[in-house]
Amino acid sequence: YAEQLTVTAELSYHWYAAKAYPQALRAAVRAGHDALRLFAFREAGRQFERALEIWKRLPDAAEVAGVPKHRLLCSAADAARWAGRIGQAVELAESAVSELDPMREPALAGEVYERLGSYLWEAGDHGGAERAYTTAADLLVDAPPSAAAARVLAVHATSHVRKGHTGDGLRLGRDALDMARSVGATAEEGRALNTIGIALSMQGRVEEGEAALRDAVRIAGSQNQLEDLFRAYGNLVYALEYSGQPDRAVAVAVEGLDRARLTGLEHTGGRVVLANNLCAALFLLGKWDEATRIIDQL
Repeated sequence: YAEQLTVTAELSYHWYAAKAYPQALRAAVRAGHDALRLFAFREAGRQFERALEIWKRLPDAAEVAGVPKHRLLCSAADAARWAGRIGQAVELAESAVSELDPMREPALAGEVYERLGSYLWEAGDHGGAERAYTTAADLLVDAPPSAAAARVLAVHATSHVRKGHTGDGLRLGRDALDMARSVGATAEEGRALNTIGIALSMQGRVEEGEAALRDAVRIAGSQNQLEDLFRAYGNLVYALEYSGQPDRAVAVAVEGLDRARLTGLEHTGGRVVLANNLCAALFLLGKWDEATRIIDQL
C-alpha cells in the first residue's frame, strides 16, 4: 500500500494542479483510502479535504468518485479523529448526517449517527453522544439485523454498564453478540465482547470477564478496529485493577500504549484514557514517580 499511496497521492496533486478535476477527485479518494489502510491519518485527511473541495466543482461528483458524499465525509471524519482533530471529526460527521434522509434511508442514517456519537463522546460531549446513539437506535429499531444494528446495540449495552446497570448491560451485550454472529460481523462481535467483558468483571466474574476482554482485544486488532482496540485495552486494564491485580493491569496498559505508538496514535483520546488507567494502577502499586512522569507526558 505504501508504494500505491505514493503514486495515487502524486496523481491527486498533479491532476488538481492541472485542473483536471474528475481525475483529481478519483485519485484523491483512492489516495485517502490507501492512507487510512497505512494509518497515515494526516495524509488521508489532506486527500479527503481535496476530494471534498473538488466535489463542489463537479455536478456528477458521486458518479466520478465512486462513493456517495456521506461516505466520503465519514472517511474524512475518521481520518480527522485519528489525526487528533476530534472537533473536525464531529463537524464532518454532522455534515454526513445532513446528506441523508432518515425517513428514506434509516439504516444508513443510523450507522452515521452511531459514528457521530462516538466522536461526540471522545470530544467530551457525553449528552450529545447519548442523543446521537439514541437516534441511531431509533432509526435501526425496525431494520433487519446488520453490523450497524449490532454496533448500536453494543453501544446501548455499554451505556447501561457505565450507569452501573451491569445486568442490563450484560443482557444487551449478549444480544449484540448474537446479532453480530448471525450476520458474520466479526468487528461488531469484538465490540459486543468488550461490553460483556467489563460487565462480567464488574459483577465479580473476573476470569470470564478477562477472557471476553482478551477476545475483544484480539478481534479488534485482527480487524484493524482502532477505536475498539484501545477501548478493549482500557477496559481490560480497568477490570484487572478493579479485581485487585494492578501489576497485571500495568503490563496490559504498557502493551496497549506500545501498540498506540506503533500506529502513530500517541495523541488520541483512546491513548490518553489508557495512560490514565496505567497511572491509576501505578498509584495502587506505590509507583508514584513513574505515574507522575506519564501524566507529565500527556
